[in-house]
Amino acid sequence: MRMHSVLLFGVAFLAIANGNAADAPSATANSNQSAAWTTRKIEQFSPPNVYVPANGYETNTSSLSCDQIIDRARFLLLQLGARDISIDMRDCERKQANEIRMIDITFSALEPSGQAGAVTAGVPIAAQWHTVALKGGGIGDCAFLNYVTRKVLPAFSTRNVKLISMADCKRIGVGLYAQILKPTKR
Repeated sequence: MRMHSVLLFGVAFLAIANGNAADAPSATANSNQSAAWTTRKIEQFSPPNVYVPANGYETNTSSLSCDQIIDRARFLLLQLGARDISIDMRDCERKQANEIRMIDITFSALEPSGQAGAVTAGVPIAAQWHTVALKGGGIGDCAFLNYVTRKVLPAFSTRNVKLISMADCKRIGVGLYAQILKPTKR
C-alpha cells in the first residue's frame, strides 16, 4: 500500500521547470555561488486533504494515513533539494481515526554563504538557483501546493516565490513556483 501511494503521489506532482526540464538552473541564475547545508525543522506538517471553496481549507486530514503524509512530505522535500530527511511520526501514530495527523520533519537545505544574519555550519559547496515549478492536477493538488508554499518554502533559501491562487493553479496546472538554491551538478 505504501509504494502504491508513493507512485500515485509522484504522478500527481511532477516537477516541471522552464516548460519541460525537471530541474533547470534559472535563466537569470548567477554563476556558482558558495552555500552550505543547514539543518531545518518543520513542525506539525499536516497537508490539507481537500480544499472546500466556500470555507477555505478543510483541516480534517483524517482520511490521510501517516504513511501517506510521510510519502507526500518526503517526495516534496526531495523535489526542493533537501537531504538528510528525518521524520518524527510519534504524534501521527497516536491520533485517533477522526483526529488530525501530523509529523515533524528535520532535514538539511542549502543556505547561501556570507548572507547577512545567516548561520551556516556545513562545508561550503558550489550551488545555483534552480527554477522549480510543481504541477497541480486537481483541487486537492492545488490546495496541497498552496499549503507547501506557505508552510515548507520558508525553510528553504528561495527567491522569486510566486503564490499561485487556486483558480490559477486549476487553470494553468502549476501550483508552486520558486527559485530554490540547489547544489551545482557536476
